[in-house]
Amino acid sequence: DGAAGADFRAHAKDCFDPKATKANREKAKTLLSQAGYPDGAGFPAVSYLCPDSPAQTAIGEALAQMWQETLGVTVTVESVEWGEFLRRCHQGEFFMARGRWVADYNDPTAFLDLWRTGAAGNDALYQEAQYDELLDRAKEADDPGRRMELLAQAEGLLIARDYALAPLYFETESYLLKDGVKGLYYSPMGYFFFGEAQVK
Repeated sequence: DGAAGADFRAHAKDCFDPKATKANREKAKTLLSQAGYPDGAGFPAVSYLCPDSPAQTAIGEALAQMWQETLGVTVTVESVEWGEFLRRCHQGEFFMARGRWVADYNDPTAFLDLWRTGAAGNDALYQEAQYDELLDRAKEADDPGRRMELLAQAEGLLIARDYALAPLYFETESYLLKDGVKGLYYSPMGYFFFGEAQVK
């Protein structure tokens, strides 16, 4: 959540727009060309590391196909046993790897603090003094709106400038609620609270 209950995306709107698929594809092609690999020509074969579950392997294969079709680059999917996956991630033994995180509390820092220099969950070994400074300034900010602006700037560095990670999707949960059930609270964190629930 952002300041005054606004969605954090309202502050971070210029950072990443997952709906702008065509523009994102064109930007990726431009960046690849600027890096010296027009249409993927000469780009080395790379790998994508993921757990060996059917769902995660399928996601990896879909990504590899999209990278091939859109950018002309070859990506090999490495599906490994969970323990080996964790070991390799923690040791930095990967080119690209699937990541996943569930927030412990309802605030952008539940995700952004992961990428601080030296943070325990920072398997990508991302190090950026400006990023760390923005998070520190956000911690000290008295104004909630200003705090969210600083956090949005940090996210912009992480995703839109340094490309340290690429968000793929948010997990969702579906449920059925019978007519007449009142007082059930479903939190933004994905928890059900039945303390006030009743049937009317």
